[in-house]
Amino acid sequence: MILDHERLDVYRLALDFLVFANQVLETLPRGRAHLCDQLTRASTSIVLNLVEGAGKHSKADKRRYYLTARGSATESAALLDVLLRLGLLDEAGHRTGKETLVRVVSMLIKLATIVVLGPPVVAVVIFEVLLNATAMFNHGNIGLPARLDRILRW
Repeated sequence: MILDHERLDVYRLALDFLVFANQVLETLPRGRAHLCDQLTRASTSIVLNLVEGAGKHSKADKRRYYLTARGSATESAALLDVLLRLGLLDEAGHRTGKETLVRVVSMLIKLATIVVLGPPVVAVVIFEVLLNATAMFNHGNIGLPARLDRILRW
């Protein structure tokens, strides 16, 4: 039997971050218990609030829990920044953790928005495809003739 939250990609990604955070904590030297406790609580809170939101029936409750999970994700990101600045986390680990958290935050914002607005799934998928396609085109290194560029930027 699969529960509602287990169908969510963001749930699996949040669990991946929880494992990553635990691996980071294992490398911290003694005397940093306050940072360990904070990152443990924040990374666990992402998962637990996401799950609790998925189990709620009212839109307002779902939204509140998803946004709380988002807050815990941004808190976790700030903790990674702190660890980097204190020299307790290397650049590669920082980048890996932050990339995961950016994806988690993006997914949680979309979940909260979908819950409130209630657009059909097909509309969300079409929007995502168009958004990603235009973002890739906009940030690509493609030289267009000036006239065509003006027309497209209308």
